[in-house]
This record gives sequence, C-alpha cells and structure tokens, in this order.
Amino acid sequence: MDTIGEILAGLQGRGAFGRARVEALVEEAWGEIAGEDSPHTRPGRIRGRTLFVLVDCSARAHMLAAAGKERILARAAQVVGDGRISDVVFRVGLGGSASDS
Repeated sequence: MDTIGEILAGLQGRGAFGRARVEALVEEAWGEIAGEDSPHTRPGRIRGRTLFVLVDCSARAHMLAAAGKERILARAAQVVGDGRISDVVFRVGLGGSASDS
C-alpha cells in the first residue's frame, strides 16, 4: 500500500497539481528565465505544455516570438525540467511594463 507522500509524489507531474507547481517555479524564477525582458513580461498560465507570457506591447511580443522563444524555452527547461514546457505564446496584456504592476 502506498503512503500519502508516495501518492502525492506521483501526482506532482500530472494534472492541475503538477501544472500549479510548474507555474509557481516559473513565477519564482521569471527574472532568470526572461532575463533582460523580465521588466516587460510576466508569466501567465500554462495550458498543456504551453506557457503563455504577458507582454507590455505588440512590438515586443513580435520580437520575442521571432527571436526570444528558444532562449526562454531553454531557460525554463533548466528551471522546471525538460519536456514540461514545449512552447511559449506571447500575448499583449500588461498595459505598461511589468515592473509598474
């Protein structure tokens, strides 16, 4: 018979519990993950293995989609592990720099 700890450990990578844990890790390490773009971005939700990132303006969202996605994916993998996040989608939604909020 499994202990509660063993059951919880098995659930960590699955479902809402696992997603919430990964979201918390990303939020905590966002400055490291986003680097120089962190003042202008904020991590949003994770759906499936896609991280949605809120960005302060459409020009920056376009720039990050074209030139920053792979860097953010690589840094996120270092924080949360390979395969947990396989895509990043940038959405305008901050209305100013993230440091203003």
